[in-house]
Amino acid sequence: MHEDGCQLYRCRSRMKLPMSTFALAIGYWSVFDLDTGAGGSLARRTPRANDGPESTSGRDGYLYPRDGVDASDVRCRIVASPSVLDRASKELSAYVRKSLKAATGLLGPYPFRRLDLVILPRSFDCLGLASPNVTFLSQSLMAGDGSMLVHVGHELSHAWFGLLIGARDWTEEWLSEGFSTYLEDQIHAKAMQWSETEAEEWTRLRTFLRHRTLMTEMDNTDQDLQTLRPNGKRTETEGTEAVVTNGMNPNKAFTQVHYLKGFFLLKHLSDSVGTEQFVLFLKQFIIRHHGQLIRSQEFFGLFLETFQGIHEPSMSVTSLNAQWLDQSGIPIALHNGADPPPSDRLYAQILTQVNWWQQHNAFYLIKTKKRRRSNKKFKWDFGELNSLRHSEQLVALLELLLDKTKMTKQTLSAVRLHYDLDNRNSHVRHRWCELIVKHNYEPALPVVADFLQEDQAMGVYLYGELLFSGRNTLVNLAVDCWHLLREEIGVSARQVVQQMLDECDLPSSLTNHHFIVGQ
Repeated sequence: MHEDGCQLYRCRSRMKLPMSTFALAIGYWSVFDLDTGAGGSLARRTPRANDGPESTSGRDGYLYPRDGVDASDVRCRIVASPSVLDRASKELSAYVRKSLKAATGLLGPYPFRRLDLVILPRSFDCLGLASPNVTFLSQSLMAGDGSMLVHVGHELSHAWFGLLIGARDWTEEWLSEGFSTYLEDQIHAKAMQWSETEAEEWTRLRTFLRHRTLMTEMDNTDQDLQTLRPNGKRTETEGTEAVVTNGMNPNKAFTQVHYLKGFFLLKHLSDSVGTEQFVLFLKQFIIRHHGQLIRSQEFFGLFLETFQGIHEPSMSVTSLNAQWLDQSGIPIALHNGADPPPSDRLYAQILTQVNWWQQHNAFYLIKTKKRRRSNKKFKWDFGELNSLRHSEQLVALLELLLDKTKMTKQTLSAVRLHYDLDNRNSHVRHRWCELIVKHNYEPALPVVADFLQEDQAMGVYLYGELLFSGRNTLVNLAVDCWHLLREEIGVSARQVVQQMLDECDLPSSLTNHHFIVGQ
């Protein structure tokens, strides 16, 4: 304790940490300890003996998996501002232990002895960020119904891919983000203890959504942001100095190519040998390369060495590099899409309801007099719409409705009311906001304003849709929120939105005027 009353903390690690960033959370925090159920302030906490990895044994140096930790022995805490802590602890407490158990069951002992989950303010401009002993989460993940918790599994898997093993050339971000995206579904399904059939259907649905998102990314992303290995073959040369291509480009922070294309590359490999065998291979890869910075070629080399029975030409290192890493656009393997089969129960439910809403919309597109004449023959039975169990089903339904050229205000109003869209999780509300903007559905514009303010990690995309819509009401809403938030919003998001405003070439009277959100 210093004379001025400040407490000094020292951090020491016996681990090699082959990672690109090291993050700290500085602020006035309250804490909930998952082990004791106790809460309180962090201001005067006394460090415990097992707070750091250096206390795992008396031996010098860290060796994985010897010095890894069983899921039940990881000290877990939830850290947040006092106003958020109660909500966060209720949402996360039971799930975190289940997710840790699922992750270690798949990948081996947890590399760290502590896991602090820090819930950051709304200005945090991503959904999650992993660092040794601490994981940062967006408030947007606190949906109240557990429907966003799959993202926790994503961040947990970074303990292995991203922290325990890092990319030698950080332009190969897929070696971290692609792996975590691939693993998050499996971790979540095991944590939820779903049956094999249930897990497969849910995973197929998420794969379908990822493919749609990737296609959209390719249509709206510069080509130099579409490759998984921007430095090309230079990355393969030992001793070559790595240059982080696009490292200062703020747009890169909001592209998902390295997540999604990386996921589909790993799925491509996994499908060729079977999921169970592929996950066992990942476990061995971790043991061999822990504490190291790696390149894609080392991963491909061990994969082909392990599965020597694969003789397809598309599975050579050269072919994998050419098709997946060094080429922009969609790889050939993804040209046929990723739609689940018609027999898939979850997907069939979605298609049935999409068809129902198409009929509803078509009815209200008919001119009024003709509709009145047919009204006696056509009564809408909303009971025909069975409840959708997973929020991903609702996201998919809204995605498919977004494909429709025109939707009437009657149908939009009915969809809003039936699914209670204003109060769903941030993924669902994001799609709902896109529908609102596309069809200029003015009664729901306050929902868009609220989303831009409270879900800043996901709102950047909506600014573009509003600003380039060509409708004054929507442009005004975007500028209104921008004036309200520009001193609060994250640096990367601020740069991207400012770039959009500049490209719109708006009159100074508009960009300098303060509007009142919601009025």
